[in-house]
Amino acid sequence: DRLDLFERQTLSKAVDDLQSVIRSTTKGKLPCSRMLDNGRVAIVGHGLGGATAILASALEPQIQALVTWATPFHLVEAGNRHLAGWKLQGDWQGSCEWSGQRLRLRPEFLEEMDRSQEALATAMVQLRAFQLIVQGTKDAATPPSEASSLYEIAPESGVDLVWIEGADHSFGTTHPFSGTSTHLEKAIAHTRSFLKDVLY
Repeated sequence: DRLDLFERQTLSKAVDDLQSVIRSTTKGKLPCSRMLDNGRVAIVGHGLGGATAILASALEPQIQALVTWATPFHLVEAGNRHLAGWKLQGDWQGSCEWSGQRLRLRPEFLEEMDRSQEALATAMVQLRAFQLIVQGTKDAATPPSEASSLYEIAPESGVDLVWIEGADHSFGTTHPFSGTSTHLEKAIAHTRSFLKDVLY
């Protein structure tokens, strides 16, 4: 809902934010931290949030399990659909397909995506956490080939790939959230089953 903050986002800022939450939680500095089991730490990320989770997992050894939903591997290619207009205008402007909101991003967002590509690939190759990759087969924002690329570069063991047949990028939901969907429930069920298997 804070589009002014969305406009200033970068991948490194997102990773820093996630690391702050993880470290504050494990040190007992957040409300209800004492009720959490720091021996079982998992992260779930959607879209670029999944890339954020992968990068954070490479930096935070206490993360034991990682679930990515509709996450791109080729970060620069994800931005290249709008690259020409972006360079001409200075800022990228477009509409979010599931919320209808008009969004704006600054040039540094794309520049950093370019710099982060190698770090993302390295993080996937060296992945220590168990990982589940969840991908819809009808995702226009993150094509299914992106999930295949993540899976192919990941370690041979400890990584699973699940396809949600017919699911789009938002797994059949809208923003603001107006209710669940069959595709979302399938993604949640696969995620819960995976986390139960690898953490308990």
